[in-house]
Amino acid sequence: MKKILFVLIAFFLSFSFCFSADINGFDSSDTEVLVPEEIDWTQRFILTELKELRIDQETLKREIYQDIQSREISAIDKALSYSANTVNFFFVLLTVVIA
Repeated sequence: MKKILFVLIAFFLSFSFCFSADINGFDSSDTEVLVPEEIDWTQRFILTELKELRIDQETLKREIYQDIQSREISAIDKALSYSANTVNFFFVLLTVVIA
């Protein structure tokens, strides 16, 4: 059982090392579609449109993530501000009552 587990771990580690170099150097703006020369203009048009659609989807996804992050940050900021103001109010009230 230990040998099988060791073989599986070794396999997954070697598999991850094989693809880690490709993933780390990947930049979607630098990618180009490799188009064979023997296709006609309609197929080339379809490939170009698919590439533009993929780029537009990546841009939209990036914008949505930035919007979600900014909304989360503003919600957290409002919650912390509210809790700080509440604590300050109770300390002022306690100081007024004691004095």
